Amino acid sequence: MGETKKGVAERLRGYEGADDGCSMERLAKAMGWGAPVCNGVLCVDCYGRIIGKLSEELDAELTAARDASAREGMVFIAAAEGWPDLHDGESVTEWMARCWLPRPLYEDGEPVQMGDRYLMANGSHDTVSSLSYSKGSVDYVSINGRRRMLSERVKRPATEALGADGKPIVVGETVWNRFGTKNTVERLEYSKSGLVKVWYKNGHFDISCTITHTPPDTQQKIDDDATMPPAEYCAVRGIDLGDDPDRATATEAMVLDLLRRQRAVLARGGE
Repeated sequence: MGETKKGVAERLRGYEGADDGCSMERLAKAMGWGAPVCNGVLCVDCYGRIIGKLSEELDAELTAARDASAREGMVFIAAAEGWPDLHDGESVTEWMARCWLPRPLYEDGEPVQMGDRYLMANGSHDTVSSLSYSKGSVDYVSINGRRRMLSERVKRPATEALGADGKPIVVGETVWNRFGTKNTVERLEYSKSGLVKVWYKNGHFDISCTITHTPPDTQQKIDDDATMPPAEYCAVRGIDLGDDPDRATATEAMVLDLLRRQRAVLARGGE
């Protein structure tokens, strides 16, 4: 077997000890390239060629190192999982295509996973429950039995699980339903129509659009707020009174808001 070629860094260190002749000639010799064409006047010409050669070799060395590292990692995974080894000369990408199920990608490049939601061609939602791959003159992947080209990107549904307050509902957080009942979110269930069921740890569920992230009004809170000055009440409640409101305007807005809150409490039979 021939001697292994030294790396760029090791060959550059060989240049450090040289002290005779033109610096560009010495560097080229240390790197094993042979002497660059020198016109004896413009060293910048040689300098440009040297930098170009160094860049090419560094890029090749880094690419080879990354590929070797990836191959070592894949060999380790294959041995741990009982999968077939990489063939000689086979790239990591080719090995993955041969041994693993290629997955379709979302528009941001994230691979589609079992249980993910996606947007179907007719605009409705579905959840991935099966994936199958077919390789031939054109590669296809089937999601829930519907075939599409592997290169075709999958779209995520635009609709989020939003509460009545417009905030996204997150698993594990505390929410209140339209009856004022406090619950902890266990999981979210997306229907094909776009409605989202929010399941709680107690086994019950509500539709996301009926849920809020803030505790509901109570009769006691309404009674307490009714004692506030009208302008202060409107400021706390976020009621816009315009640029130059008078007391009558603030009072009217406060009364209307209190009546609305009172009706909501009575409608759910709250105290």
